[in-house]
Amino acid sequence: MELAKGLLQAMGPLTVVDHQLLAGGVPLNDTTKLVDTVLEKTLFGCTLFLGNTRIATNASAANETKRALGTKSNDEVKRLVFLKGGVFRGISHTIGKDWVIRYDPLQNEDGAVVGMIAVFREAFALGRR
Repeated sequence: MELAKGLLQAMGPLTVVDHQLLAGGVPLNDTTKLVDTVLEKTLFGCTLFLGNTRIATNASAANETKRALGTKSNDEVKRLVFLKGGVFRGISHTIGKDWVIRYDPLQNEDGAVVGMIAVFREAFALGRR
């Protein structure tokens, strides 16, 4: 998680403009660079959320090969992280799979939670490298 958050922070402050999440003025919707860098360096997937909607990810839903853009986290995660500003760590069932995952809130300069960042591995993949 530290790498993912560090890469995001290095880009600059988070803002939301016209349904786009921006870091330092750079749109993050549909970007692959940050999430794929985290995967390459840590072997953990990464997802950025605007609100509760995936806007950048290398996760795919069950029985899919394309990235799960536009999908949402489950209600427990939404309630804890996005609505209450807490951190979720553990097993989460979302987009048809079980994940070992950590979700952290993303805040703008005013401290308002505008989204989430998650790092994860599929639960069944933990024994593989």
